[in-house]
Amino acid sequence: MNEIYIGTPFKDPLVRIRREDNSSISHLYLPKERPNYLVRVLPWCGFQTLEKIEMGKSLFTELERNYNIGVPRHDVIIGPWPRDDRGAVYTAVERIEGVRLSEARVDNKTAESFCSFLLAYFSDKYEANGYFLADLHPFQFLYGTRKGDAQKRIFLVDIDPSFEELKKEDPEYIGNGYFFTNLYGLYYIISALEKSCNSGRFTKIRRKFISFLNSIEGVSKENQEVIDELLKLL
Repeated sequence: MNEIYIGTPFKDPLVRIRREDNSSISHLYLPKERPNYLVRVLPWCGFQTLEKIEMGKSLFTELERNYNIGVPRHDVIIGPWPRDDRGAVYTAVERIEGVRLSEARVDNKTAESFCSFLLAYFSDKYEANGYFLADLHPFQFLYGTRKGDAQKRIFLVDIDPSFEELKKEDPEYIGNGYFFTNLYGLYYIISALEKSCNSGRFTKIRRKFISFLNSIEGVSKENQEVIDELLKLL
């Protein structure tokens, strides 16, 4: 039997999502009358300040506006927990109908354009210093459509605002490590899309990636090891 919650910030009751075996999916709900949206509910924690929520939204907007990477329409609402009076963070996200990159069949133009924009995102973030999205990996993306779309595109569907700060002036700063390990995610995304196109390597993209890595100087020993490993993979 579906669990239905009322008394949330939404007009519609929320219905807990269940798998085929009838087990529930933790923290995920459907608005009863709006199945084209998903709602994720998490307890309000000290680290989830309003400033951090706004920063996450700003970074997602930048990713779509400046780098043409699809981000579902979404909003964040603060309200009561469905079952008691604890505070909770509700993230309402437009549903994307699609498949993971590992299962997708993406045309070459779309795939190479996507990889080029994502590489530009990391390159620009390194040049600029400051905040960046810190959890971009293949399983966070879907290839598909949102309601009303006529053409498929690649969407970042995990819109948990996970971000860190890059400080090149401090090689040992912990946020720098997140930046470089995220470059593994970029490499795995490129590899996944190469396989989905079944047309060989994206040679130009890989060359640009190598050039970017070779331009980086003055990093910690650990981050240099990440760069060296990526250069071997590429």
